[in-house]
This record gives sequence, structure tokens and C-alpha cells, in this order.
Amino acid sequence: MTMPEAEHVAVNVDPEGFVLLEHYAELLDALRESAKDFSAAVDDRSRLEASRRALYGVIHYLSFDPVVMNEKLMAPLGMLKTAAYDAGRGARTIPLLTHAPLEENKKPTGLARETIQGMLAGGLELLMRNKVGRERGAEIVAALAREEGVRCEDSAPIGPKQIITWKKEISAGRGPKVAVEAFENFRKQPLNVPFFARDSNSSHEACRSHLRLWLHSISITAGRSAPREARRALK
Repeated sequence: MTMPEAEHVAVNVDPEGFVLLEHYAELLDALRESAKDFSAAVDDRSRLEASRRALYGVIHYLSFDPVVMNEKLMAPLGMLKTAAYDAGRGARTIPLLTHAPLEENKKPTGLARETIQGMLAGGLELLMRNKVGRERGAEIVAALAREEGVRCEDSAPIGPKQIITWKKEISAGRGPKVAVEAFENFRKQPLNVPFFARDSNSSHEACRSHLRLWLHSISITAGRSAPREARRALK
């Protein structure tokens, strides 16, 4: 499929009789195929191509909606699609994706990896609050992360020592600001609050099941976002 990719023009279709459901199966097929290719990809170029096709599937589906087309509601998605296409073709300067750090003369901060860092440290804290030792808790979080597909930015698995280090840094106030905020937000989320209550006596299996569901949700949208580490201990 070449760029630019033309969308279906639905501006003359009567909104009263318009049904997107008939195209939903097509969307699911496109997303399944893209997800399959994404999982099988061995490099970031292939992952980008699979991601771009998934985005195009969503755009294609929405293009059957006359309201979306008439009000030009897909302009932001279209710009992302074009940027992803150009990046996949090797373009080095893409205005939409090329920006200086928010703070002058400093490294970029507030990245997605810092959010994942804080959330994984929160998972360890949840286990420790329910009488699971620190080392054992880190092993559980790392194992669940591997099973659910939550990995580092370079696709390497997350090790228990990494999680312990993140927890120590956050508890000592030395962690990245966004990681600290993610850690606190994790503790305050309604579904997590009972596990952090002083009188919590949740079973280890209940904690494990809860964390598995939570890590599964992370894997869907941020499966390769944890900070990478030069040297890992995965035992």
C-alpha cells in the first residue's frame, strides 16, 4: 500500500442509516493481523510497520462514519500515520516526532519508561504490604511481567534486581519525578486500595492474580516500555 493512502469518502451517506458494525469484523481482522506481525517482528522497523498498519486499520474503519469525515476528526490520526510511514522509510527528521527536551540543556524526562518503572515498583510494594518478602516479591513481579509480555525498551526481560532498585530509589525520594507520581497513583487506584489497607490480609494468590491482570493491561499498550539496564540479574 503506497502513501498517501486514500480513505473512503462517506460524506454523502445518510448518518441516520449509517452502521459501523458491518465493518467492525474488518477492523478486528486488521488488528489481529497487525498484532500477529508485531509479536513476530525481530526489529523496530518491522514493529513500526505493524503498528502503522494497525493505525491504518482504525482510520479505515472510522472513515465509514460521515460525521468523522465531514468534521475532519481524523486529522490528528492522519498526521501520526504519515509520520510513522516516513519514519519507516528512513526519514531522519520528522517534525511531528522531533522535539527538544522540555527543559533546556537537560535530558528528556517524564518518559513512558518512568511511568512503567513507578508502576512496577508499586507492584512490589503491594506484595510487601501483604507479607511477601522484598526479594520474593520482586521475583514474582518480574516473573509475571515476563509471562504477560512486559519488557524493557530493548525487549530484554525485566529482572527482580531492577525492580528492587526502582523501589529503593522511589522510597528514598531519588527516583524520577514521573516514576514517583506513578508509584503513588498506583497505590491510590480504587482497585488497588484494598491491597494497601493497614488491615489488608490478602492471600498471596489473590495478590498475584491481581498483579497479573494489571500487567496484562500494561502489555497491551506499553509492553516494551520499562527502562533498560546494562547488566541484569534475571534469577
